Amino acid sequence: MALILNRFTIGVAAEMEHSPKSKWLTFLFFLASSLAMGYFVFYLVLYAPEFAAGQPMAQADPANIKGPVDTTVMLSRGQAVTVGKIKLTYQGIEGDRIFIDVTLLELDPGYAYRREFDIQEAEKGFWMAEKYFRMVSAGRSVLQIVRVQG
Repeated sequence: MALILNRFTIGVAAEMEHSPKSKWLTFLFFLASSLAMGYFVFYLVLYAPEFAAGQPMAQADPANIKGPVDTTVMLSRGQAVTVGKIKLTYQGIEGDRIFIDVTLLELDPGYAYRREFDIQEAEKGFWMAEKYFRMVSAGRSVLQIVRVQG
């Protein structure tokens, strides 16, 4: 009896696989999935403009940014200072270059990104972690920078 039942079940499954009804169900499933994915992508593009807005700001010309000083930051060599969501560590000067380690606290708090700036360019202003800074003074043991509102 079990052998007859198994053959009957296999026969029904094989017949269902090739029936027009199963083809329409498959087509409707993929159509609904495609429409849902299209709506999701459309929603992201329409209602999440901050993904597109962050890029031009980071590439803006520093000469065009004029704003009030937001924060004055004194960095002692080798000591970390937290400014908003970033941690800055002044590493000193070599020749005419300033070295700063930047830690992005939200992204990877255990890794410091080494940034280096020309002293003359740093006096005009520079971007660091999507924030704009200007150097006020630089010495062997202390660096003073100001964060400018953009």
